Amino acid sequence: AKPPEALVAHWKFEPGEAGMMADTSGNNLHGRLKGKARIYADPARGHVLRLEGDKDWVDCGADRRFDLTDAITISVWIKVGSFDNEWQAIVAKGNGAWRLQRDQATDTLEFACSGVIVPGPWPAWGSLRGRTSVNDGKWHHAAGVYDGRRLSLYVDGQLDASAPAVAF
Repeated sequence: AKPPEALVAHWKFEPGEAGMMADTSGNNLHGRLKGKARIYADPARGHVLRLEGDKDWVDCGADRRFDLTDAITISVWIKVGSFDNEWQAIVAKGNGAWRLQRDQATDTLEFACSGVIVPGPWPAWGSLRGRTSVNDGKWHHAAGVYDGRRLSLYVDGQLDASAPAVAF
């Protein structure tokens, strides 16, 4: 499948219809707030999504436009109060696709894309583990990029980890 030439989805977390998170990309891939997920005003970042527990999340549906396999970039601002579960998802299309998440029980991030392998003495199944702690109560920009040849993870504009990745 050819990667999209434009933005697939963009959520600014502007106040709107109760229980909804509007997609401002024009693709109408709106999210539905689940559990205690809420949009609120943050003095540093404007309107943000707040998730306080493991039953808080946003359901953005299963639209085929999220089935990105040739290339993908996931970009988020996060502020972690505390991680409380291993592999805690930040943005994910389930466990069998792409995801930006907590790396196991560490304070760092992992970017993973199923369907690719990271070669090496201990090959990882589409997984790239970061080194920068984000579990400090401060705002961090994180981005995971797969360009068809490499997986790269950026934290606060700096390359945190990168490795060749081969589709299988």
